[in-house]
Amino acid sequence: MSGAGQDGTKDWASRLKRALAADAAPRPATTEPAEPVEPAMPVAPAEPAAPVLPAEPVMSVSPAEPAGLLGLLSATAPAEAAGNPLDSLAGPLLAAPPAVPEMPAPIPAATPAPAPLAAGLLGALAPAAEGPPSPLLARLAAPLAAPKPRPAAALPDLSTGLLSALPGPGAGGPDIPAPPPPRPAAHRPAAPPPPTPVPAPMAAPSPAPTPTPAPPPAADAQRAPILATELGEAFAVLLGSAPPARLAGHPAAWIALARSVAEAEGSWHALSLGAGGDLLAAGGRGAQRRGLTLRLQATEAEASRFARLRARLEKPGFPPAAWVLTQAEVGADPARLPPRAALAQDLLGQAETWDFLQVSGRGLVQPLLRFALPELTQRVRWLVVETRNRFEEHRLIVALADVGWQLLAETPTVLELASPRHILGTGQQVWRGPLR
Repeated sequence: MSGAGQDGTKDWASRLKRALAADAAPRPATTEPAEPVEPAMPVAPAEPAAPVLPAEPVMSVSPAEPAGLLGLLSATAPAEAAGNPLDSLAGPLLAAPPAVPEMPAPIPAATPAPAPLAAGLLGALAPAAEGPPSPLLARLAAPLAAPKPRPAAALPDLSTGLLSALPGPGAGGPDIPAPPPPRPAAHRPAAPPPPTPVPAPMAAPSPAPTPTPAPPPAADAQRAPILATELGEAFAVLLGSAPPARLAGHPAAWIALARSVAEAEGSWHALSLGAGGDLLAAGGRGAQRRGLTLRLQATEAEASRFARLRARLEKPGFPPAAWVLTQAEVGADPARLPPRAALAQDLLGQAETWDFLQVSGRGLVQPLLRFALPELTQRVRWLVVETRNRFEEHRLIVALADVGWQLLAETPTVLELASPRHILGTGQQVWRGPLR
């Protein structure tokens, strides 16, 4: 930069300092009337300035020409500032930034030591100021003192333990008493080992008790199934002799007759519905052998059969009051009872109990089961029924088994194979009733 430019810059800086000093000095009061002042535009309160941090040193500026902001101000400042000097300073700042001129190539020359940046703008203006600076500018231009570095605290040596690194007595800290030495552990005698459990001697296993079979219940000999081998014993009870070579009727009927006489107590009552003279005569003789009181009663409609029945009952010599014969048909349906016929329910009601009942009348089984079943169950102990078809056999099983009767022997009806509706021989069932 030329000498004239430098002189202009210095002259402008000198005038700026004098203007700032004149504003700071007290002014005498004037009596001149104040000129009317136009109301100023309201100015928004300025925001608080950010704190100024210490600036870092920058590159040095050649003393030949001002650099940075002073250079820009000197290039754009007018020769004569009119009015307030601050207006001339604010104008370039508020205006658009000028074009940056091309910097000349650096001259490889030794540069003086850089001035500390802490002085800032006022420090650069201080050499060019004329007269003594104001105290404010001097304080602002003074370089900031660099902060004193703090000595680094020595780290404790942890290799010897944390307690050794703590300050001891006289080191500026509180006295920390040393920990007491550890007390030796009290000597305790070792506990004796627990005794080894000795297993109890195992007792010899006792033999399992042999289960004693429960005694079989007393068998009711009178309700046991009837076997043909009992026929000889039955005749010994009834007649005191062996069975005849030609036996009338089924063997099971004779065995049932002998059982009924054997279990009778005090008296023996027998009823036959349709012939049956041979069984009644044999049973009466067996009851007399045991000293039992007799009651023999029979019905028969056919005259020849009735005559044979009477002859067989008179032969043994039974007392006349011991037997009663009725020549009549027997029925159980009161609505269909033929004239001069006997009703089965009336005959059953002539004695409190009957030890033996024989039913052999034709067509009597089904009506008897239908109309006289309660009387049979309540008054009869032994029942021998002669069957003439399989339907009667089925009806007997269904009716009697459901009310407590027990079937002890059974001989089915013999059918003619060529004509099954015809029979070749009658069947028989032997029942023991629930009456004791």
